[in-house]
Amino acid sequence: MTSVKVFGGGIGIWNDERQFHLDPGQIGSLLRALQRVDFPGMEDTYGGATTLSKPGPTPPGGGGGLVTIATCRIELSLAGNDKQVVQLAQGEQSPTLRKLAEELLGVCNPPARLGLTATSLRDGLEKLSRGGLAPETWMVVVHRKPREQGGRAGHPGFLLRVSGYQAATQPYDPVTGYQDPVLLHMGAKEVGTLARELAARDPASWPVNLYAADYTDVTIQVLNHEKSVQARQFAGLAPATHGQHQKAFEEVVEILERLHRDVLDQ
Repeated sequence: MTSVKVFGGGIGIWNDERQFHLDPGQIGSLLRALQRVDFPGMEDTYGGATTLSKPGPTPPGGGGGLVTIATCRIELSLAGNDKQVVQLAQGEQSPTLRKLAEELLGVCNPPARLGLTATSLRDGLEKLSRGGLAPETWMVVVHRKPREQGGRAGHPGFLLRVSGYQAATQPYDPVTGYQDPVLLHMGAKEVGTLARELAARDPASWPVNLYAADYTDVTIQVLNHEKSVQARQFAGLAPATHGQHQKAFEEVVEILERLHRDVLDQ
């Protein structure tokens, strides 16, 4: 299924692979298409589920499972208001929704063909650090969840998510749980610096499992390039097992933890 995301400033992302830009006239065309069909007034869902029967005995409590397949989805977020309309494969079909999707894709397709891609995660981070790729193309998540020590809290953990220009963090403690998220809007220079620091440590080259005293997960994504790492006290895995990769991972966690503290201290 073809996908496209368009942000208010005109940045678009085609199939998570390519960044492009729409001018104000093209943005206006998208909005007029939505207005013309009264998109806010459309049903939230068209179509329905299909029941699939599996061979063999009927499982306790009923027959086959319900499978829903979406063939089209359009979402709009405007001035704090959200609307989503989904077309499911079975049941009532909406020609209006399909035609609207085709029109929106038609506006975006020509500029998307000339858009900017990344050949790797490191290339994407480097382009982001230089301003070639926009912050709308990236996402970083680090989640450190301390092990409980005798039923009491260990070192505080955190859940930090960077998306676009925004950093959102939630302190975590094994006893008290997650606190409410705190938000920070970063400037282009701050985004570029963070992307450059991550690129220098080449996260795509890391093993998927590394060592950490506490449960620590890191995901870094730019366009369609993503790296996810789980760090634990895995059996047979020591702090020195992966050498420079381990060192680079720990430096990235430290950088992101520093951002977490900066968000809280603003």
